[in-house]
Amino acid sequence: MNNRKVVFFSAAIACSIFACKQKSAEPKNIAAKKDTQKVAKVIEVNNTVKISNFDFIEGVYIQKPYEEGGETCNLTVKIEKFKSEYYYTLSLPDSVIKGKVTVSKNDSKSDSEYAVTLEGIEWASYEGDVSDENKPPQDLEIPIGIGTIWSNKEMVFQNYGNSMNSYTVLDGCGQKYIRLVKQ
Repeated sequence: MNNRKVVFFSAAIACSIFACKQKSAEPKNIAAKKDTQKVAKVIEVNNTVKISNFDFIEGVYIQKPYEEGGETCNLTVKIEKFKSEYYYTLSLPDSVIKGKVTVSKNDSKSDSEYAVTLEGIEWASYEGDVSDENKPPQDLEIPIGIGTIWSNKEMVFQNYGNSMNSYTVLDGCGQKYIRLVKQ
């Protein structure tokens, strides 16, 4: 019986030592993802997935219609890397806008889908929720930045809203959904 007590207490002490062992604060590399011959390292920090290398988004993107014969708006976006950060040049026939690019990956999305934001671009207009005609107009701040979804060498974003949510991101393009295809 004494032997059992000694073994039990020894096991309990060993378990408590392992349970109390301090975990490293360093994020650990949980996977390496490949995309178009470039490698992005996926790092998990506090249940958020961050990518340390987004070189696969670099390049020139040209606006293409979704269906053959659809409208184009002569929009191009060039993304370049400089000192481990990404920058864009957005060109329309009457303007050129430059700024920083942020990229993130939501771990609940597919392995090939990323959120790409072109920072610093002020939307052409924003009225917000206009569905209630009895509600007085609101003085809302114009959003800044274009949030896109990057997948399969394409970026897509919604350029304008509808009768319930009125906004226009870029005045220079009349398409509701802007599709930018990497060249």
